[in-house]
This record gives sequence, C-alpha cells and structure tokens, in this order.
Amino acid sequence: MTALDGGCDSLTAVEISEAAVAQFEINVALNRRGSEQVNVMTGDAFEILREMADAGERFDMIILDPPAFCKSKTAIVKACRGYKDINRIAMQLLSPNGILVSCS
Repeated sequence: MTALDGGCDSLTAVEISEAAVAQFEINVALNRRGSEQVNVMTGDAFEILREMADAGERFDMIILDPPAFCKSKTAIVKACRGYKDINRIAMQLLSPNGILVSCS
C-alpha cells in the first residue's frame, strides 16, 4: 500500500498463503485502490518469479521478503542457497537501474 501511496503505477504481489492474499485484497478494497493497479498472485515465489523472468517481465523496484529458510544451525548452508537463488531470480526481473530491496 505504501508503494501505491508513493506513486508507483502498479503493484505485483506474490504470496503462498491464501489467507494472507485474502487479507491483502481486503486491505486493497478498504484503501480504495484500483484493482487495475494491483496484481496479487498466490503460489510459490520461486516458481512465479522464474515464470516472470522467463516471460521477460521487468520491474523498476522489487521488495523481496522471503520466508525464514533457516530455522536451525544445521540448515544454514541450505538457507544460504535459498536466499542466493531467490535474490538471483529477483535481480533478473529488474529493469535497468532498478532497485532490489531484500529483507528477511
């Protein structure tokens, strides 16, 4: 919502949780955002981001908030791979001079 308030032309959100998507859509309606500005996709972010990259889609700004891949010390190597992979895919989706914000 803040991105739309800040002047972005459109917003694409990817979320695996159907409940979170439903709440997001309620928030969009409550804040009177035009549905033409907002595209919410439900599914696995890795798969959806890869599909968008393969289709040649580009974004001026990507705010990436991946799930917690590391829940124990034994998962550190696998988690690092996951964070690297999702950020690499996101970088492929950036327009020239685009901005990637990645946080977890």
